[in-house]
Amino acid sequence: MRHQEEVVLGRQCIRCRFFNNDPAELEKGMAGLRVMGSGHSSVVSNDGICSKLDRYLSGSYSCDLYERAE
Repeated sequence: MRHQEEVVLGRQCIRCRFFNNDPAELEKGMAGLRVMGSGHSSVVSNDGICSKLDRYLSGSYSCDLYERAE
């Protein structure tokens, strides 16, 4: 049986162990982000970086590499 949150929210990046949306980490990893505002801005929302795909993604995205974060 899948975890309750997984059933309700699906296998979204925001719930994956490979996804990082810490604003400080986004600012450090993306040169020029501070020029556009900051990693804390509303434009960034739930976006983050997938360490498996090495891509900037929306937190609502999902893929076959999903592993539930603990």
